Amino acid sequence: MSGNILCFGIASIPIYVILIIATISRRLTKGRANKLLILMICVAFGAALTDILGNLLTQRLPVSEVKVALATVIDYFYFLFRDGIIVVYTYYLFSVTRKWYKINAFWKQLLILVPYLVMVVFLITNPKTHAIFNITTENGYERGELIIVLYIVALIYMIFGVAFLIANREMLILSEWISLGMLYVLNAIGVLIQYLVPELQIECYFTSMTLLFVVLFVQKAERQVDIITGLPSFYAFISEMGKINTTGQKVQVIIANINNADELRRYLGDKAYFGYLHSIERIIAAYAKKEKITNEIYFEAPGAFYIICEDLDYNPVQAIPEVRETVRKKSGNIFESGARFDLKVVSIKFPEDIETVYELLHFGHNFSRFAHNKIYFHAKQIIETRAYQIEDKFDEILNKAIDNQKLKIGYEPIWSVQDEKIEYIEAVTSVEDDIYGEIDRVTLEEASRARGAGIILDEYTIEQVFAYVGAGNLANSGALFVVVHLSSALGMQKNFTERIWNLRSQYQVHPEQICFSIKEFGYDSVGEGLEDNIRKLSLQGYKLALDDYGIGYSNIKHLIEVPFCHVRLDKRMVSEMSSESGRALLSGMIQMLNNISLPAVVQGVDDWDTMEMLRGMGCNLMQGEYFKEKNSEENPNC
Repeated sequence: MSGNILCFGIASIPIYVILIIATISRRLTKGRANKLLILMICVAFGAALTDILGNLLTQRLPVSEVKVALATVIDYFYFLFRDGIIVVYTYYLFSVTRKWYKINAFWKQLLILVPYLVMVVFLITNPKTHAIFNITTENGYERGELIIVLYIVALIYMIFGVAFLIANREMLILSEWISLGMLYVLNAIGVLIQYLVPELQIECYFTSMTLLFVVLFVQKAERQVDIITGLPSFYAFISEMGKINTTGQKVQVIIANINNADELRRYLGDKAYFGYLHSIERIIAAYAKKEKITNEIYFEAPGAFYIICEDLDYNPVQAIPEVRETVRKKSGNIFESGARFDLKVVSIKFPEDIETVYELLHFGHNFSRFAHNKIYFHAKQIIETRAYQIEDKFDEILNKAIDNQKLKIGYEPIWSVQDEKIEYIEAVTSVEDDIYGEIDRVTLEEASRARGAGIILDEYTIEQVFAYVGAGNLANSGALFVVVHLSSALGMQKNFTERIWNLRSQYQVHPEQICFSIKEFGYDSVGEGLEDNIRKLSLQGYKLALDDYGIGYSNIKHLIEVPFCHVRLDKRMVSEMSSESGRALLSGMIQMLNNISLPAVVQGVDDWDTMEMLRGMGCNLMQGEYFKEKNSEENPNC
């Protein structure tokens, strides 16, 4: 080896080794684009190795017969690898820009190979013609008169690739587009230099640098892989769906959501839970491979799988029993531990069922709330339900109701069984809509929370409550105060207490006549902003209550630190009273609250038997249909 011979070629080897290790260790191994990238790096690595070995064998003259034979075989592989890089890169461009569906047909994929196959034919005939290259003992390596054919083949792919990138500029962010284009620019420069000064082997070095740019700026691990589980990430799913939406491709999206994922993770522990998720991903991938279904799997914490399926006619319902049974067998220890998995699956034809990526993501996060009684649903089965349509058009419904004064505020009694009278009243919102009729409180609350419209609804309700109390209606009802819902989104706003102060002044309301009720899960999910405003409201004299206590980890710390006047238990606890364990849990909760002098309000009391059972548990304050009927005749103001 003399001068600069082989220096650049050798310098490319550690870069390729690093690229291979980086892509595998960062788990960039799933999905068509990642697999093509790994293949491209390996092919380029093979080109660099064969180039170096071929030059080493023929560097010193004369060359022995053994070295001639060995170098000849190595150089054939070099030419196959070298032009193979740009062929794989062409396929990679179709994948990374989400245009693969354009070449789904095998004959189209074969058409891309035609220039490369022409080059292969020339290599096959080279032993007789020596038109591409020849190696002899006297002269070593010599170029043939038709070696230009190999450069022409590479030029054809380069022209096509550049045109493809320009035509699909909108599919890539600028850094990605530049990185992908750099392969053609630097390789063109490298080929020119190496054609003029072949001993430098700079072409392989330039190729390694361009692939390094692709790994750094296109196939980013932080965007491709979920950092906690190591599964393909939800961010990558959003990116792919954005490209699908831009290209106009039609796909089927299958979403499998584990509704109780948070509870399972706490119960099983991270290691067992993440192992279970990986088992699901492998089993789905194996099933898809067996059924020859083209798909890509992505994961969103805590427990949702998003599957992009290119076969629009495939019905996933046929896969669910087999996949579930396989998962059960593979994860036997988890199921034997008593863990219960609340799974819901839905399939969406995009953009036939849902037209935009935003609505698809919203649907994916919320469909489980509308999925009852079975595991699998088609999107239309949910989209066509009244509840979903209300949520989907909630902004329009709410604004129209406010403008037309059809957002009604009713007042439900919270009854003292011991004193046989109303203790408090609760402000309850409903809407009378021209299309959907009367929309009750529960539907309104769920829709407003899902659509992020809770602030508008709560602001309107709170002002109406202040107006109601200021007009003297509270005194007429016989209740001590009005309970009004306060969402965490509104309660954490910096100027919230100032707005309450203005309402107090405007309607001449005493703070003790208003009680702000905060849902437990909302209180748990925010930081200091809501807590600061709650303290200010308490100091101003307003009453506070905790709503839906008993969901998830009921935080006893809240009961001790915050001066709540009562705690309303989650309605689902009443529905569980049919079982002995459910009755024991509810009774224990009521007794605990009584022991710390914090009254428990139980909602969902719809008949006399339920009332008597709760009375026997020591509960005094109740709410439900039974008391609404009882109160309607006695107090028409509520």
